[in-house]
Order: sequence, then C-alpha cells, then structure tokens
Amino acid sequence: MRFIEFERAYLRHWREFDLRTLFKIIVFAYINRIYSAREIVKICKTDILFMWTLRGDNPSSHATISRFMDEYLLQAAEETLYQLIMKLHKK
Repeated sequence: MRFIEFERAYLRHWREFDLRTLFKIIVFAYINRIYSAREIVKICKTDILFMWTLRGDNPSSHATISRFMDEYLLQAAEETLYQLIMKLHKK
C-alpha cells in the first residue's frame, strides 16, 4: 500500500514510530473494538499479535497514538482505507 497521504499529513523531522506500523496497530485495534489510545498501548504490551506487528519495537506513547488518530488519521484515512479494501478484495 502507498502511504503518501499519511506522509504528507505527518511531516516531522523526528518520528517515534514508523507510520506504516502505527497505522497497522490502530487499524488492528479498531478491528478488535479498542479505540482508546491508552488501551492500544496496553494491548501492545500484552497481546502477542500486537507484539508481532511491532516486530520488537516498544509501543508508542498514548500521546503519540492519540495525536496521530486525532490530527493525521482523519486527513489520510479515506485514500489509505480505500487502498486497503481494494487490496483485500483482490485476494
């Protein structure tokens, strides 16, 4: 998938987290009906599937996840989710 919209919306000189991984974590959490940034961080520390998605990285802080969801996810979600649906539809 292309993450151009996220990269445009989330321009920073420093990034605590890879955008693709952060997006995967948030989408996976939403699928599991977890919507709170604090709960997402908590589940990243306890659930093996989230740990695998992180690939050994530490989970981001709840502030980073919350900021990403509030400020950047909405800006770029439509195009990125469309790409995800199209990719799943092909399989």
